[in-house]
Order: sequence, then C-alpha cells, then structure tokens
Amino acid sequence: MPKENTKQAVADIKAAGIEVSLSPEDLFGASLDHTRYSFMPDARVWVRNGEEIAFALKTANELGVCVSVRGSGTGCAGGCIPVDGGIVLDLSKINFIEIYPAEPRYTFKFTLNGYLGLMEAVLYDNQLENVKKVPNKLPIFIVSGQDDPVGDNGVGVKKVYDLFKEAGSLDITYKLYENDRHEILNETDRDKVYADLLAWMRVRIDT
Repeated sequence: MPKENTKQAVADIKAAGIEVSLSPEDLFGASLDHTRYSFMPDARVWVRNGEEIAFALKTANELGVCVSVRGSGTGCAGGCIPVDGGIVLDLSKINFIEIYPAEPRYTFKFTLNGYLGLMEAVLYDNQLENVKKVPNKLPIFIVSGQDDPVGDNGVGVKKVYDLFKEAGSLDITYKLYENDRHEILNETDRDKVYADLLAWMRVRIDT
C-alpha cells in the first residue's frame, strides 16, 4: 500500500491537472525495462512539458517521495526501474519537437570536418558498385518515420530500397511509420515498431 506521503503527492499532482494512473496494468508497464526485473511503483505520472515536470518533482521532494524517471523504458541497466516504489515520472508523452528549438543546450555547431566525413560516406554509400558489395542473401529491413526529414519524408527511404533491389538484394523490406520522425524507437508507437522488428527477425531466425 502507498504511504500517506505518497498518497498526498499523487493527490496534489492530480489536482494540478497532470495525468496520473494507479491501474495495475499501467503500474506494471512502468515497473520494468529490458532487464526484465520488476519493481512496482505506487503511481505513474505522465508529464507533457517542463512545467509539469517541475511541479511533480517539487511536490514529491517536499513530501519525501521517491521518483524514478522513465523515457522509452528500453534500457538494459535498470536505470528507470522504481526499486523503492514511489512515483514513476513518465516522459513518453512529451512533445520534444516543440521543446527542442527553445533549448540552447540541444544545439551545437557541426564542424567542416564533420560535414566532409558525412558527405564522403553518403557519396560512397550511394554508389551501386559499393552497394553490390553487400551479400545479396543478407536480409535487410529498412524502417523509418514517414515524417523524418533525414529520409526525405520517406522518399529517400524508397530510393535506398530501390538501389538495393537493383544491386540484386534477395530479401529486402522497408516500412514507413506514419506521423513518426527520426527516433522511431522512442516514438509514441514504439511498441509497434519493436513488435515489427521482432516479428521480422523471428521469421528469418526460424528459417
């Protein structure tokens, strides 16, 4: 059972309009990562911006409640597991696309040498003769966000797929995830992405 101070923290956070769940299903989902060790929290709190994060942390700190911060929950070191119970602060619903431009620490200057190395790699990788060096029996699954500008919103991904087909690849598949951008393993539909990758690998491992 949650301690009285935890109950008070949860009530205060919920009263501030922040999403809170106490359901067993949600709590179990926040109890483990890829290590598969499981420790149940007392509450799961979904924050959507910096103000909600600050309020939840301040409230928990004032009441002496343990807080575990959870991103995508895909770590393999147990860093997000709530070993001491308390509150799990879930960041998965934050719109980082809106936060990113306003945070100066997220930006840095890309050096000329960095651009040179990148362009040399891109030029090499786009030559048919070099793509043919990849074993044609090697299974390839290309996945990308439909709205990822790095893949030209899916257009570039299809070009890569066509290039490998032209080079003679015998087992190549590609899939675009609608409304996703670059980090598809951290998007809100990441469970679907992981399931697709696992299903693709299992078919080829079994055969």
